[in-house]
Amino acid sequence: MSENITVLIPAYNASKTIRKTIDAILNQTYDSSLIKIVICNDGSTDNTLDILNDYQDKYPNKIRVITQENKGLSITRKILLEYVETKWCCFCDADDYYTANAFSEMIKSANCDTDIIVSKIIWYQKNTFIRSLFANLFNKKYTLQKYINKCDYGYIWNKLYRYEFIKQINPHFFERIRMLEDLFISVQLLDKNPKIALCTRHTYFYTKSKGSMSLGINNDDCNNFIKLYEWVSKNINNKELITNFYLTCKFTLKYIKKSEYIEQLNKIGVPELKKLTWWRKIIS
Repeated sequence: MSENITVLIPAYNASKTIRKTIDAILNQTYDSSLIKIVICNDGSTDNTLDILNDYQDKYPNKIRVITQENKGLSITRKILLEYVETKWCCFCDADDYYTANAFSEMIKSANCDTDIIVSKIIWYQKNTFIRSLFANLFNKKYTLQKYINKCDYGYIWNKLYRYEFIKQINPHFFERIRMLEDLFISVQLLDKNPKIALCTRHTYFYTKSKGSMSLGINNDDCNNFIKLYEWVSKNINNKELITNFYLTCKFTLKYIKKSEYIEQLNKIGVPELKKLTWWRKIIS
């Protein structure tokens, strides 16, 4: 099965890494005529735009570059979705990259009614084996419950999405969200009970600790946790997803010793926490 794919890349001051990211997409074993790349230069102050324009000039039928004043990752992803004209789309960060057979393996895993294809991630070596182990315990056809409990469901960049599914959901994007933006979008998509297929191959290289603690969490981030959780608690139907989002916020706030924000979370509403797995009991 060969189907067209659009890769969406937000790029901000990515001059040191963006070539490797783009080259990995151009050199896929998948039919290159079926892959489109849309890259948004989000107000970079280095020479990222020059690099992107060079690639666009060299591959005018494959690469499209758009540029804007800096709007942040969340809104940039929303804007990129407006340029999708293919059956499948995916998000790739500008300092990550795909394995050579990523799209071939992922598309092979899909069924005719699949909405999301999820693959395994290659990142910190000490965690790769443990996280990959979960995926091997189940069949390729995941139920929502297994996926929520056993996979890295919060990331949006190790997945292929059927574009019509995303378009129908029309997820909400907040401006200037620096953390949990992936989880926030994933929760919205999973709440609609998508058909999920698992690719058991490692297809995505996550290259550094972009996550949480290395960025330095400030008061604006903490306030955003409250804003995001309030939205989730009001608009998401699946209780498991609400619980996961709450626990993620609470764990992060506990780690950085911001108990006053945990109190604000609890004022919005504490989800049902009776049926916790062992790891949730630890972090809660």
